[in-house]
Amino acid sequence: MILNLQLDGSSLDELTPSTVLELSYDLRSFTKDFASEAIQRPQPGEALVVLEQEAAIVQLGCPNSHVPRFVGSDWATTCHIVILKSSTHVAACHFTDASRLNHHFDELMKHFTRYCQTSECISVFILGGYSDESPFSEQSKMSMNIFRAIMSYMIHSSSEFHIQLCCCCEVNTSNKLPLFTGLAFDAQTQTVVPADLSLNFDPEFSLRSSRYLCRDKSVSEGLSVVYRPDLQIFYIEPFEIELHPYFKRISKAPDSLILNNLSTSPLAEPPGFAQAMRDKYSYALSHYPYLENVFKDGKGLKFAFLNGKWCRT
Repeated sequence: MILNLQLDGSSLDELTPSTVLELSYDLRSFTKDFASEAIQRPQPGEALVVLEQEAAIVQLGCPNSHVPRFVGSDWATTCHIVILKSSTHVAACHFTDASRLNHHFDELMKHFTRYCQTSECISVFILGGYSDESPFSEQSKMSMNIFRAIMSYMIHSSSEFHIQLCCCCEVNTSNKLPLFTGLAFDAQTQTVVPADLSLNFDPEFSLRSSRYLCRDKSVSEGLSVVYRPDLQIFYIEPFEIELHPYFKRISKAPDSLILNNLSTSPLAEPPGFAQAMRDKYSYALSHYPYLENVFKDGKGLKFAFLNGKWCRT
């Protein structure tokens, strides 16, 4: 349930971020102030970044020697980033698909509530989506569907949520483009900030982003929790991809072809998107089969945060 908003789920099809903001002065004020903030740009080694369909959970007050100062996600155009905060822990998750969101949110909560006090109210910060030319465009519809799926989950959940930031869809739009695509929790200031996290996609960005190519749908469509505070290890679970002839074409394709065929929002992608796609497919070609060349003996990859960088253990 959502404690600070009078929502019962009866009108979800008409719910928008703007109408949500109208229900709470504090939420509206915080979101307005957030929208005027300068984008933070953490240097390499200053942020733990989750990619699409990934989540991470960190302990508040954990020394910087164990985990970076920032935790969050980036490159959310139609996607949405959700940060959860309890009295002791913070979680970041990158949601990509409304149809699988309930399953992914359930998985996130299963892990996160292990570290929460019983019946503790969870603070929620949401950023993502945008409105381009009209509410009926594909980008706008995808953005709104993900937003409504997030709201629906929280309304019908037995957990108690308090929404503190709702910078989504039309609220996150400037000149028909996303106002922000990145969100991070700053452990130093104990609050969320708009962020450009593109210098912190390690470890193994191309490998992790190729997980959706996995032949096992339970893996490619599932949520991967890559960092948990009890282990203090960044863990990439083993998986195998399915190789296709078109991989080589994509690895050499021009930006325009990649943007128009592999993006849900070609006009809104960050500058490094096309190159990241080429790198991902090149990585898949050069490392296939993963279970022989990457995850040897079927073991996942483990990284510890040491001296300001992720080191293989």
